Amino acid sequence: MSNKSGSEGDVRIRSTDAVALTPWTLPEVSGDHLVALETKSQPKKKPALPEADLRDVGLALQREKAPKDVVTVSEAESIRKAAHQEGLLQGLVEGREQGYPEGLEKGLLEGKEQGYQDALTQGQAEIDQAVANLAEMVQALHQPLAQQGQTLESLISGLVVKLSRAVIDVELNTRPEIIQNSIRDALQQLPQGGGALTIEVSPADLPHVEPIAGRLSFPVSVTADGSISPGSFRLHTSDSLIESDIQQQFQLLSEQLFASLTQQNPEA
Repeated sequence: MSNKSGSEGDVRIRSTDAVALTPWTLPEVSGDHLVALETKSQPKKKPALPEADLRDVGLALQREKAPKDVVTVSEAESIRKAAHQEGLLQGLVEGREQGYPEGLEKGLLEGKEQGYQDALTQGQAEIDQAVANLAEMVQALHQPLAQQGQTLESLISGLVVKLSRAVIDVELNTRPEIIQNSIRDALQQLPQGGGALTIEVSPADLPHVEPIAGRLSFPVSVTADGSISPGSFRLHTSDSLIESDIQQQFQLLSEQLFASLTQQNPEA
């Protein structure tokens, strides 16, 4: 019965499932020796490196891992500045090339406009002056004959005064008896016993007046004064003064003449 039960507990392996068997020998345990079971071998640990060596190794690994084409911050800044400078120079060149013809064209247009305005202003001023002259001519043509006559009369009166002055100057220079007779008339007007007499005349009349002093019965002093005009004189004693100024008298007569013309023609 025991055999039967033992046979029923066996596991049968088919031939198709059979594999190669590895024999295994039991270890000998009869002696004092102990045999440890074989275990899987472990990799040996390397000794730890010092901290300084680890730092050097890390830097070396970083240098080895850093790609050669990586740009640093300073290099990037230098590249940026160089690119900016290059762009600036290129912009200046292009701006000048573009701005010169534009500026030239603008300057030509402004110059033409300024020249046109200056010429227009000058021409307008000349036109205004010509119009003013023409207006004066037209106004003169439309003046009444009476007013033209008054203007002509005034011109003739001025011419007469100038001619009269010229004639008087010639007479005084060529006829010394004129001033001699004037001085004799003035001497008759002086009061008797007036004291010493002084006659002042123009330097040009001094040679014609000195003979008169020599024929008088009382002392007379004849002197020349540059402020006295030819034909005029001044007589004075200690208490009397007689003065004759030909130029002043002639000026007074001329003013009276023009005043009379103005009264006759009040619209002049």
